[in-house]
Amino acid sequence: MDIDKHGIDSGMKLPEIVVAGPLTVCKDHTIIREFYDNIIAICGELCLTAHCSHRTTDPYTHPHVDPAYIYQQNKRLVSNASLVVAYVGEPSLGVGQELEIAASNDVPVILLVEHNTQVSRMALGSPSVTQVIRFGKFAEALDLLKAALQSGKYDWRP
Repeated sequence: MDIDKHGIDSGMKLPEIVVAGPLTVCKDHTIIREFYDNIIAICGELCLTAHCSHRTTDPYTHPHVDPAYIYQQNKRLVSNASLVVAYVGEPSLGVGQELEIAASNDVPVILLVEHNTQVSRMALGSPSVTQVIRFGKFAEALDLLKAALQSGKYDWRP
């Protein structure tokens, strides 16, 4: 393990899937992080590696991590991913940046958003967005996401 000055394994294997979503400002930090953990678990069931920043650079559990480091780390992860799964049910500047990084690197994106939730047309119009999954409850989102990941539509980079 190559632990950097922030206590993060900088030599970690790049994940196939990056899970993006609000961390700093969200309605319920506990529920949203559990949702992200469940997405990572589904990826694991499908033998896919996944990463979400709440496990390594969460602003509440890792407040000491330098913002410039977070930007560089997330940029590296998204740029090298096979897919980004982004929860866009709540506005987030960081997720918007991750969507643009994905678009700049031809990384496909699946957006997850509740029914009747308005999403920025800029995010919806990103050329990297290949699928928008609308759902009622997080459990439904997980089922729909699992089906999408099993569909054969996405090419997993080695």
